[in-house]
Amino acid sequence: HVEAKKLRDSSVLLDAVLIGGSDNKKLRCLAKSTGGYCFKPESIKNALKLCELEVMLTASERPATSLPPLSALMRLAEQVFGSNQNFPLDLCTEDSVPARRSIPQLAQPVKTLEQALEASTKRAEDDSAAAANEGRSGAARLTPRGDRGAGGSGGRGRGVSVGNGAAVRPGRDENQGRVRRLLREMRGLLQSPHPAVGVYPSQHDMGFWRVVMEGPESTPYSGGTWLLYILFPDEYPAKPPEIRFETPIKHANVNSYGKICHPVLGRSYTTDSTVRSILEHIYGLLLNPDYVDPVDSSLALAFFQGEGDYEAKVVDHVQRYAQTTRAEWKDKLTNEGGGASSSAADGGAAAGGGGGGCAGGPGGRGGGRGGGRGGGRRRPVLRP
Repeated sequence: HVEAKKLRDSSVLLDAVLIGGSDNKKLRCLAKSTGGYCFKPESIKNALKLCELEVMLTASERPATSLPPLSALMRLAEQVFGSNQNFPLDLCTEDSVPARRSIPQLAQPVKTLEQALEASTKRAEDDSAAAANEGRSGAARLTPRGDRGAGGSGGRGRGVSVGNGAAVRPGRDENQGRVRRLLREMRGLLQSPHPAVGVYPSQHDMGFWRVVMEGPESTPYSGGTWLLYILFPDEYPAKPPEIRFETPIKHANVNSYGKICHPVLGRSYTTDSTVRSILEHIYGLLLNPDYVDPVDSSLALAFFQGEGDYEAKVVDHVQRYAQTTRAEWKDKLTNEGGGASSSAADGGAAAGGGGGGCAGGPGGRGGGRGGGRGGGRRRPVLRP
């Protein structure tokens, strides 16, 4: 009780990993009292996967939880300390990992690209017209003396005070730049679509898209179809979008939470990088995974061992999780308001690829395309 109180008072999040045959129930209780995890890996493979989990690398990736009152938790521990039922171990296996925090945009309805582009274009035009009217109204109500020098019509960075107390906020130009860029990306994808990719932007947030991607033929991913999402940050295009697989996928360069390890989403991204080119790179990973710099070390090792186990694992995973067709995904997304992520996301943390977070940025794991089968069987770089 004393140790748990000290940890809670100091805002310490304690995770525990039990090694060996014994079960330290006190340590398990302490970890749970702080809202932390307690694992007991049964193999080296599971222990390695544990070290690669995003939720272990960054606590902010964990779902929000409310801690029970410490007194009640300690009374429960005293009553049932001989039982593991109330303090179960967290699982980290090939088919089960702790959940990651979700994003609210997944509940938003989506439209086809054509419908979304038409609606977004009209909304952007209305916003521009409203901004122009606001600016003219504010300029008309400015007093001609004194105020002009303190923040008149020439100050773009300060904002202009208007008669009703509102102000033209700094950064409007930057936000409009993001909107224009997103509209340009939509038009580009509509004019030159990827043959294996369907795009469905949100009805309420043009900076959130759902994507359906078919697996390429003559690969272990043939016959599978995956749901992904794209989340464009407020700083886009200065910062890259976040793209994750929602449907579980077993891939050397995709972690258990669908995060994709590729430089185009990190250090190789530029403001000139189009969404279509990024999607082409992701599709390229299905054609030619990078086994040399993986986020799923166990899967990469299975490939290099060359005993057929790698292909069998991937094919089995595709058969279990990725059999919803592209047409079925379109029907679910457009006819059910876009809330089709539950079945895909439920298994995302339980049956995805590797565990580790891959920023793809400076110092991160690159995930290029040069490590595929055609380049010879080089030894993988393993990073626990």
